[in-house]
Amino acid sequence: MAANMSYPYTRSLTYAEFPIKFVWKDDSSKWFSRKKSFTIERLTHVPAELTMSDDEIKQLCLMDIDKILHSYGKTLKDYPPMPLVIEVDSSLLTERIIREELNFNRDDLKKNASDMLAIATPEQRYAFDKIVTAVYCDEGVFSLYIVMGY
Repeated sequence: MAANMSYPYTRSLTYAEFPIKFVWKDDSSKWFSRKKSFTIERLTHVPAELTMSDDEIKQLCLMDIDKILHSYGKTLKDYPPMPLVIEVDSSLLTERIIREELNFNRDDLKKNASDMLAIATPEQRYAFDKIVTAVYCDEGVFSLYIVMGY
């Protein structure tokens, strides 16, 4: 990422912290340091508890690559010296990911949401209320029109 070269301290930021500190500008296709001190985060939850070994990540990636190759009538075996998928039960990895994803502190999330709403602009609050209403009233995603802006 080019921001890592322009702002070396970004290498220490987590995925969830990055949009708090930086904003993407379409007109210049670059990341810029935020000038305002507060922002409503676009990422709602990235579980800190989710830990996978390098080998587990590698196997999941290889499985996905193999699925894509299968749609073209190929497999990883057609591309030596690419590593091959070790026969693992992918449902075990998936169950673990789901279990860890659901393991979050609801009280912390509630407080975080409350803190963010307290500093939201009227436009952000309006968008939040519309989205929450659509979700709770089961209006479906087609009833929501979200305009992206920076």
